[in-house]
Amino acid sequence: MAARTILRIRPYCRMANLMGQLMFCLAVQKRCQQPIDIEGYDIPEWSIKTPTTDLPRSNLSLGDHLTRLVPVCWMIDTFRPALVHMDGLTFRQANFSDIGELTQFFPFEPPTLTVPDDTLLVHIRAGDVAALSHHLYGPLPISYYKHLHEMTGLNLAFIGELEDTDYIRSLRRALPRADFLNGGTPREDFQTIRSAKNVAIAVSTFSWMASYLSRAARNIHLPLAGLFDPLQSPKTDFIPSKDKRFIVHAIPRQAWRKRYDDFNETKHQFRMVSKVEIATLKLSATIRTTPRSARIHLGLLRRMIASTR
Repeated sequence: MAARTILRIRPYCRMANLMGQLMFCLAVQKRCQQPIDIEGYDIPEWSIKTPTTDLPRSNLSLGDHLTRLVPVCWMIDTFRPALVHMDGLTFRQANFSDIGELTQFFPFEPPTLTVPDDTLLVHIRAGDVAALSHHLYGPLPISYYKHLHEMTGLNLAFIGELEDTDYIRSLRRALPRADFLNGGTPREDFQTIRSAKNVAIAVSTFSWMASYLSRAARNIHLPLAGLFDPLQSPKTDFIPSKDKRFIVHAIPRQAWRKRYDDFNETKHQFRMVSKVEIATLKLSATIRTTPRSARIHLGLLRRMIASTR
């Protein structure tokens, strides 16, 4: 058994996903009694990077969204492995530490753009999902933003990937009084979202992460669609049960299916989702994924046992 355990991150994908990998490892480090060193992370936007040691690769690997913090920490404390790899993502909000403990890695900075309190800052993710490329990502109906405007009474300001596409042109025509902000670097846009009192996030880990780590946000409007919908994506969990900032809105599934065919879809109604409905959806997702989650953790346990022989 090793005196210390190394968690070695293999950086995966873009900024928010890289942050999620490190956040999970930091939560493991905090919860474990076994001393933990974290290496291998590389997040250029935050100017943080650690090299890896020359310890050869082990067969202990994490990186599924169904990975749970508590059993992983119990196994590390019990078997004290020398090296565990973080090879993928575990986007479950319960796997992350308190946001106050993460500011040393992701410090808040005054934003380059100031968002007034009477404004709802809306993040748009287009870019690589401007055309159909992933069943869990994509644009939201423009009528959803009209719904948010009417419900909140706030002015709308859009930020994010606002390049000249059919969707953005339709958005500008439909909401001529909205502001379209010239953003900056990903880090600057992240800080702008993080500084806003009222935020509407896209189906995007980027704006979810920025609002989740915000100390300014009072209302975070989350669309129940794609990656955020427990019925469509039961392996992930982006809806904090006890975080009163999050306001969840149902996106009709027909509207989501037609998201690239009809930007101005108006046949369906949008509504807030109750806490009871959210709890039911999360429970259903847990039941559906329990067999796979059990296989993941039992497989890791067997490898942990074998590594001590």
